[in-house]
Amino acid sequence: MPNKNEWAIFGLGVLAGTVGWKILKSESAKQVYVKLVTTGLQAKAGYDKVIENAKANVDDIVAEAKYRNDCQTEQGVDESCPS
Repeated sequence: MPNKNEWAIFGLGVLAGTVGWKILKSESAKQVYVKLVTTGLQAKAGYDKVIENAKANVDDIVAEAKYRNDCQTEQGVDESCPS
């Protein structure tokens, strides 16, 4: 059988959970959530731009490497192929 101290701790836990739930559902908390999500979306947009630029650079490098490879395969390694 739980003693008074255990019941008090249980009651405080229930009270803390109830108060916490009300705080989480408050309008000011919702405004904080919106700001956090907005910041996250802005960070994601910036990250997407960085990734897009990196992919474009990789595509350019691969295209140039293929061109050089094709040139050297067709003509052999000579002066007319870019090095």
